[in-house]
Amino acid sequence: MIPTTPIRVLLTLLGAMLLGGCAASQQTPAEEPFFPTEPSTVCDIMHAQAACGARHDATFRDIHFDGPALNALGLQKVELIAYGAAGRGLTVYLDLPAADPHAAARKADLERSLNELLAGGGRFTIVAGANPATFHPARPPKIDAADAPAAEDAGVKTPSRGSAARGG
Repeated sequence: MIPTTPIRVLLTLLGAMLLGGCAASQQTPAEEPFFPTEPSTVCDIMHAQAACGARHDATFRDIHFDGPALNALGLQKVELIAYGAAGRGLTVYLDLPAADPHAAARKADLERSLNELLAGGGRFTIVAGANPATFHPARPPKIDAADAPAAEDAGVKTPSRGSAARGG
């Protein structure tokens, strides 16, 4: 008969050694952050793309202001527009309702913010109204069969009958 007490003690010590050894090798220092703190190349690319989109739109609406001053959304858009825009001529659009009582103060705050961020190195123009370059349809207009000859004369390609069913 084998005494069970020494075997239990041996197996308990062996299990504790295995668990302790594995846990020690997988620990990370407590002061090491989980997420990296320095910006990565991917973050730089995403920020440059966001800045390009903000410069393309460049329209400030009522949503970008709290009273006469830019709110957090408006300040972020100004920062994105100014990112990498030194030396470029910018056109910024201020699309506000006609009866806006804060229109002059909002324009002045937008000018001040752009001057601060461009640090005198950029030229900009503020135009009243929406950016006309952002008004475009989601898809080309549908052309009726009666209008097809006139459209072809204008250089517009019309799909042939059944091309949608064939996939192209």
